[in-house]
Amino acid sequence: MSHPDEARLARLAEYARAHPSLYRARVAALAVLGYAYLLGVLALLAFATAVLVYGLFRMRATAIIVKLALPLLWLLGMGVKSLWIRLEEPKGIVLRPSDAPALMAEIEAMRRATGAGRLHRVLLTDEMNAGVTQLPRLGVFGWYRNYLVLGLPLLAATTVEEFRAVLAHEFGHISGRHGRFGNWLHRVRSTWHRVAEELRESGHAAQGIFNVFFRWYAPFFDSYIAVLSRQQEFEADRAAARAAGAPASAAALCRVAVADGYLGRAFWPGVFEGIRQQPGPPAAVFQRLWDGARTAAADARAGEWLGESLGQPTAPWDSHPSLSERLAALGVAAPAPEPLTVSAADALLGASAARWVDQMSRTWWGAVHPAWAREHQNFLRNSERRQVLEAEGELDAERALERLHLVMGVRGGDAAVPLLRAYAEAGGRDAGTLFILGQELVTRRDEEGLAHLARAMELDANFILPACHLAVQYFSSTGRRDEAAAYQARIQDRVRALEAADGERSVGALRNGDVLLPHGLAAQQVEAVREAVALVRGIKRVLLVRKQVSALPEMPHWIVLVQRRRRFWPGRDSWTAAGLVEQVLRIVEPLGGTSIAATAEGKYRRLARRAAKVHGAEIYRAGGWMTSSRPAADNPGASAGIRLGRS
Repeated sequence: MSHPDEARLARLAEYARAHPSLYRARVAALAVLGYAYLLGVLALLAFATAVLVYGLFRMRATAIIVKLALPLLWLLGMGVKSLWIRLEEPKGIVLRPSDAPALMAEIEAMRRATGAGRLHRVLLTDEMNAGVTQLPRLGVFGWYRNYLVLGLPLLAATTVEEFRAVLAHEFGHISGRHGRFGNWLHRVRSTWHRVAEELRESGHAAQGIFNVFFRWYAPFFDSYIAVLSRQQEFEADRAAARAAGAPASAAALCRVAVADGYLGRAFWPGVFEGIRQQPGPPAAVFQRLWDGARTAAADARAGEWLGESLGQPTAPWDSHPSLSERLAALGVAAPAPEPLTVSAADALLGASAARWVDQMSRTWWGAVHPAWAREHQNFLRNSERRQVLEAEGELDAERALERLHLVMGVRGGDAAVPLLRAYAEAGGRDAGTLFILGQELVTRRDEEGLAHLARAMELDANFILPACHLAVQYFSSTGRRDEAAAYQARIQDRVRALEAADGERSVGALRNGDVLLPHGLAAQQVEAVREAVALVRGIKRVLLVRKQVSALPEMPHWIVLVQRRRRFWPGRDSWTAAGLVEQVLRIVEPLGGTSIAATAEGKYRRLARRAAKVHGAEIYRAGGWMTSSRPAADNPGASAGIRLGRS
């Protein structure tokens, strides 16, 4: 059975195909509705604040004005601030016309051919990608600048004709003004998400005014945008077909799919394999990438990588159509890319590309070197530990599992697969180990791996998403699209469940009326938490309960309420609420599931009283003559400390 969201997306996609202009108008109307609701609420709040302040001022109730008006003023300020969304400029190496005359001439020719507006800046990056960004210089008042971002690996992997098709596709977005409309829609989404985040983090009492609308509006608006984004990709493909030809557009799509497979499955794994042999990353890595991207189509696995992309279905929320859908819309069968003789980089950049390749290599080396050195040291330590364990002969189950993972890390998957298989055949129940076995086998196109992935998902739900993604890749590469779609649907179901769980377990969802249950932890777990809390200065009492949740109930959700110690003399309270909450949250995170920590004071005092009545809730209480039973509600920071954490 399909999810209601998927059914809605299917209806929207059909309507967008039949009535593209009307669909665009619908999206614009929804965006206006979002702004109208937000501005309307802010206007009402401003009016209510003004009336309240005026009335209390006439009554000379200055203290009440401060107490009641400040929260309303904060809410108004937050709403106004959320309306100003600053879009970041794209990053990259700025190309001037004199830097690459042939490339700039090609860009200008294709811009004119597609009827796109003026291009203000061309940037070169290290990604296998290209894109156009339109940013307003005057915010909501427009005056747009157009940025073209070109990945150097993309230039190295395509022919001149294919590169022209890529340019035509990107300029199709400008001529269709997709960027401007998309930026406006992005502003609406960002505004609402910022409002929701601010209210959730603050726990403001007025969040219900916005949340009721947002819970309906956000998924509805996101559905419309997802379908619109795919529609715009098809429009840009048609513009590319008119300017550069449908065969060149199809060839470019397939060439990039093969190059992506090469980088993700061959090149970068090969580079990072070097961590085992050398203490620092290799130099001139982008020169190697440059050469490899040119020859990717000649790799024996090129057909496999292309087949995997062709078999990948379009998920309901994808912003881009699948490769097979785009080729079908162009009316061209998937062409198998031929090995390159002259790339677009060779023809349009020539020898001048060497300095940019060198610059990218040096930047990458500096960014990667610290982590690389740490991982190399870890590898050396693991090698020594593996040798120690192998010299011991017969090992208990825990140490045998440790040795298995060390073999995997030190000698690689080929050496570890026999040991992993033996572990699974012996009835091993470690989900992570079974997932690794499934991953290794599926990557080798061995269908046996699917059973181990299924077992890992059964033992630990945290492996559902990565295991399903591997299954989708496997079935897509073997042309079994129906089976890939089934796993893709499971991914969507899991994502929706996690989103629902996040909403139910957020700080903003903490209510005095929540159903509180005993924590249910083993005595040794409670003792470990108690010992760790006892080392934190400033804590008088800690309560630990479990909240009853409906989304993912198998994942426990802890509520930890902290009461601070207070000194008798004023002005000497050296323990802040936020600091104590942060420390206690780190202590309970290893318990698993999700957790919220808050001070048992101020707005959470009533919740703390209810929690104290739950059996076994009090897991720590300090003693001593310097403590006081008097609540700390008079402290300005009493309710400031609240955090949400996930292990």
